[in-house]
Amino acid sequence: MRNKFFGLIILGVLAGALLMPVSRAQQPTTGRAADAQRTERRAQREAQHAEEIKAAIESIARAFEAQDLAALGELVSPDWQLYSARANKLSAERLFAIFAERFPEKNLHIRLSDIKVQLLGNGGAFATYDGKLGPRGEEGADFIFTSVFRLDRETNRWINVHMHETMRPTN
Repeated sequence: MRNKFFGLIILGVLAGALLMPVSRAQQPTTGRAADAQRTERRAQREAQHAEEIKAAIESIARAFEAQDLAALGELVSPDWQLYSARANKLSAERLFAIFAERFPEKNLHIRLSDIKVQLLGNGGAFATYDGKLGPRGEEGADFIFTSVFRLDRETNRWINVHMHETMRPTN
């Protein structure tokens, strides 16, 4: 009888050990802990999206400098236009024609700073940033830019759909 009782105790302990979670990480989280995890994951995704948009802005600037229409085409929507500081709507082709006139040796240099990204939800975002544009080695003119982006769900890339520039006045 004692052996049967002892055997039942051992069997109960083993069964209980098998039914218990191996670690707390495997237990479902509820309440505040789950909310904190969701908030952390969302913040990480938003930070990643912001970095992707900043990288796209830098790539657009490099395409402008190189006057590389094909590279720009990978970064902007087919109907993309720049709304210029002089109240013009410029297609990529027209903008590059202006660059070719002003910078025939492709010596345009663009320095960007203070890039701020605001995610709008549902795959939209806008960014504001400062830029200096001019011939390489010279100070250049000061501009403020606003760019609107959408997330292309097929390629999972941020596409610039609109850009606006405002020239800072020289005092």
